Amino acid sequence: MFNQINVDQALAYVGGSNIKRVLVVGSGEGADMVALRNRLGPEPLIVGIDIDIHAESFPCIANTLVIQADITKDLIIGNCFDIAYSFATFEHIQYLQLGWQAMLDVLRPGGLLWSVSSPLWCSPYGHHKPMFREHPWIHLQHPDPASLLGFCQSNHIDAEDGIDMIHHLNYMFNPACFNRHPTSAYRQAVTGLQNCSIEINDFDFIDATGFEAQMTRMMDLGHQSSDLLAQTHRLIARRC
Repeated sequence: MFNQINVDQALAYVGGSNIKRVLVVGSGEGADMVALRNRLGPEPLIVGIDIDIHAESFPCIANTLVIQADITKDLIIGNCFDIAYSFATFEHIQYLQLGWQAMLDVLRPGGLLWSVSSPLWCSPYGHHKPMFREHPWIHLQHPDPASLLGFCQSNHIDAEDGIDMIHHLNYMFNPACFNRHPTSAYRQAVTGLQNCSIEINDFDFIDATGFEAQMTRMMDLGHQSSDLLAQTHRLIARRC
């Protein structure tokens, strides 16, 4: 559902119907590519790239290409895509500027970069793990696997999916899986982008109502409210 909503927002922003090529960064199991095909029809070429391809669960979609690649390291053919699209991916990427610049470089002049990163690491549930929904910012209060595992054992928190909890925790704190960047890192990365015009570089903030006690505790630990409440970063830019 969220994939289709975000795709619809991106396509509405682009306007027009002359879209021939789309690059999806962070294609995952193909949900964004399916959502794009639902709206664009069978003709445009959709290319997905991901550092980890889930071939066994990827849907069969006509006129698509899926490449296992790292957007910050691997050269992708440039100057030919109408849209470079990414949803819920850049919160996992360490080198934001390199990734966004690579997306810009694949675009034709006037092509659109659309990137939505969410949830950001410092937000209440930036760890992406539903078993901690009753414990906002728990990953910042217990910032390593051993400490958080002890909390889970003391509070009888289970992984809910049958996988040993330590595997979830090791994933959460693996720097290759989450960038753990504050809002300032996103803003700074955008300012270094070249050959583009920035149209939106902003954050969606959650309402702090109901989180007052936790917010006070987190700020006592040295965290900034702007980082704690920023759940989503939006970057929209056009290639010059």
